[in-house]
Amino acid sequence: MLRWICAKLKLAPQRCWLVEDTLQHQKSARGIGMHTVWMQRYLGGRFRGTRRDDPNHVTNGARPRVHPCGRPSYVHARIVSLKALRAL
Repeated sequence: MLRWICAKLKLAPQRCWLVEDTLQHQKSARGIGMHTVWMQRYLGGRFRGTRRDDPNHVTNGARPRVHPCGRPSYVHARIVSLKALRAL
């Protein structure tokens, strides 16, 4: 899908940035050469008290949502606000 979008827009993936909260999407985007920004707005309390608030909650054998080092190698930046995009 990401390659199709780049082709439709006539842009090289290296000129595109994916801002997303799902690590699997980040990994796919990085795999085709896109820059990736991991948006984690919900960590600020939006889902506080729910299962999404637990960073180590695992469903269906999936890995924990929060990477132990804070940012996986395929993520260029990790932000909590869209305003932080200006600094990138």
